Amino acid sequence: NVTNMTGQKVSTGNITITDEDGLSISGLANINLINGEVNVTLPVDQAGPLTIQVRYNGNLIYNESYANQTDDNHKITINVLPIPTLTNIEVLNNTLSNVTIHVNVTNMTGQKVSTGNITITYENGTSISNLENITLTNGEVNVTLPVEHAGIFTIKVRYNENLFYNESYALNTSNDNKIAVNVLPIPTLTNIEVLNNTLSNVTIHVNVTNMTGQKVSTGNI
Repeated sequence: NVTNMTGQKVSTGNITITDEDGLSISGLANINLINGEVNVTLPVDQAGPLTIQVRYNGNLIYNESYANQTDDNHKITINVLPIPTLTNIEVLNNTLSNVTIHVNVTNMTGQKVSTGNITITYENGTSISNLENITLTNGEVNVTLPVEHAGIFTIKVRYNENLFYNESYALNTSNDNKIAVNVLPIPTLTNIEVLNNTLSNVTIHVNVTNMTGQKVSTGNI
C-alpha cells in the first residue's frame, strides 16, 4: 500500500517491481493500485532469499517513493520457503521375491510434485543399497524392495528436500514414519512323478516350484 505523509492512501497511481539490480521483471511494471493498494504474486523459481525493489511511480499528484526508504538501494529481501509435501505409499505386492511399493509425492493441495527424488532406508535410518535418490517421474515411482525372508519388513520412505519442495516422510496410520510391510512367503506347487512302482523299489520323484514354474531354492518335504 502507498500513503501520503499523513498516512492516507494515495487516490491514484501504479507501482513497478524490479529485481535487486533494478532490472524489469516481466508483468510487474505499472501495476495499478486500487484505493492505494494491490496484491502481487511474484514469479519465483526456487526457494531461498529473493531480493526486489518496489517503486511507486510518481505522477502529476504524488511523488515517486520506494519501499524500504531507509536502505539507499531500496532493496527488500523475502525468504522464500520450499513448498510443503506429502509422501504416500501403496503396497502393490507383498510376496517375497517381488515386494513392490508405489510411492507418490504431492503438495498440500494434492498436486504431484514436478521434480525430486526419494530415499528408502531401514527403520533405523541405515541406507539400503540402490535405494538412495530414486528419481520420481510425474511425482511417482514403483520400487522393488530387497527383502530376504517373509515377515515384517520395516522401512522409512523420505522425499528429499530440494530448491522447490520440503522434505517429507511416508507416515503409517499412527503418524509415525516407520512403514511396516507384511511380507508373505512365496506360494509353491509340489509335484510328484512315480519313477518305479515295483515292490521293494517303489520310487517317486518330487519337485517343488513357485507359481511361475521356477524350482524353490531351499526347503524340505
